Amino acid sequence: NQFTDDRQNGSDITGNRMRSFAMGPTVAYNAGTYSINMNVQRGLYAANTAKSDAIWINFAMPLWMGGPH
Repeated sequence: NQFTDDRQNGSDITGNRMRSFAMGPTVAYNAGTYSINMNVQRGLYAANTAKSDAIWINFAMPLWMGGPH
């Protein structure tokens, strides 16, 4: 949900707040020092915006592992 009104040229545009809802599965793999997950989101509802689908792929790893100095 969009919580504030849009603004154009310093004026509020009321009654045009976006609302959307998407749902889908997640597949994740945790290898200890790094992890990968993929989310597939299917747009189920949209008001004042386009209904869309999305795929998210995330990769996480430490930037520094604190080894001996």
